[in-house]
Amino acid sequence: MYDWLLFDLDGTLSNTEEGVTKSFQYALVSMGVKCEDREPLKKYIGPPLMESFSEYFDHDGCLRAVGFFRERYETKGIKECELFPGIAEMLAAAKESGKMTAVATSKPEKFAKKVLEDFGIDKYIDVLSGALDDSSTKTDVVNTALKRAGIENDRERAIMIGDRKYDVEGATACGIDTLGVYYGFAEPGELERAGAKYVLDTVDELTGFVRAKSLAEIEKYLAKEN
Repeated sequence: MYDWLLFDLDGTLSNTEEGVTKSFQYALVSMGVKCEDREPLKKYIGPPLMESFSEYFDHDGCLRAVGFFRERYETKGIKECELFPGIAEMLAAAKESGKMTAVATSKPEKFAKKVLEDFGIDKYIDVLSGALDDSSTKTDVVNTALKRAGIENDRERAIMIGDRKYDVEGATACGIDTLGVYYGFAEPGELERAGAKYVLDTVDELTGFVRAKSLAEIEKYLAKEN
């Protein structure tokens, strides 16, 4: 039975499509890359920025691009987001069921803290672990979350909940189970290919999962198992 729920932020708790894609577009254009359509940029919601920009630039170019991204994101992009419908209620249900909660995100920790506070859901979060610098990986932030939660030696108590393969792969590298959600930004089949133990489609299903008090109840809400 999982008593620690680790949540990704972008694409899992919050819909950051507008802010992230517009800031990514701004960075590309600032670096001389033509980019009129933001739709293909949705795949960059979630992974570390250095990894995403590496598809366009060398290491030094990536650093410059990250700087341009942050230039816009810090002033405009961070405000261009919203919670997915039902997320606040899902987190409240988790706490009412006695679960402990953490956010493990590749977003810089100071930005993640502001997002949680602005939406008023910080009261539901026991531990926050975000990227401390641009070299932080998803594995790094998950490991830090486990340490801050005091369960680095009891990892079977935790499950990572995220919407992208990076969440699944990073958590798996940390030795914890994973639950993928498809209401975020994953492409069809992405979570299964990454090795997610369980997959859900909706926030309502996730709410059912966090309310579960036994493994038998959990199976009712975990729609697919690899």
